[in-house]
Amino acid sequence: MASTVPFVLEVQGHAVIPLPAERAHINVHIASSGPDKAKVSSEVLSSARVIEALLYDLSPEDESAEAKASAALAHWSKTSLSATSHRPYDNEGNQKDREYTARINFDIRFQDFKALGGFGAHISALPHVELPNIEWKLKPVTEYNFRAQLRKKAAEDAFRKAQDYCEVFGCVNLQPVALGAIDFDQDEGGGYSFGGARGKSGRTRQTARKADMEVDEPAFEFTPQEVTMEMSVTVKFKAE
Repeated sequence: MASTVPFVLEVQGHAVIPLPAERAHINVHIASSGPDKAKVSSEVLSSARVIEALLYDLSPEDESAEAKASAALAHWSKTSLSATSHRPYDNEGNQKDREYTARINFDIRFQDFKALGGFGAHISALPHVELPNIEWKLKPVTEYNFRAQLRKKAAEDAFRKAQDYCEVFGCVNLQPVALGAIDFDQDEGGGYSFGGARGKSGRTRQTARKADMEVDEPAFEFTPQEVTMEMSVTVKFKAE
């Protein structure tokens, strides 16, 4: 393609790497409302204590790397504790008695999915507990390591596309001159509800040491969903 003006191409490279989930992230919400402030607080704290006891049982026994690697939990924390009140109105605009609400939230990250099933079976039987969908995630180190591979794959895809165009248009001496927008995305599989999990045949008895409480509930089974890492990069090339 003989021309004194460089031929300019701007293409987008794309890369996708599907990986098995390594973490299950759940947020457990405990909430109760009513006219009795003490009762509302007691109901929430009672369920929270049972959950805390279970979480301590599933946590690493010490701070060693071996204990952390073999524990069911990668992390957990009680992220918020709140108590509010308001006076609602009825349909005729009359103000009703004061109503109190207490809430406690837990942020929990499992690395043992079998233990997640037992935990879900236990706390789903507790009063005032809400279990939203599971978010499937990767370890931070896995994300870090595969981002380098994503960058290379996206750049290679952009270069191959530019080569394809040059093959058709007859241009030569293809050279990258600018790197544009870079977009990274991670699809966590769309969540997974405890209510949609499969129950095992038979029943599993679990004991929370510190809660001094037993349950006899069917355990849930979970198949970890695939986590997809994606990256797009815009590259500008010049050719003759």
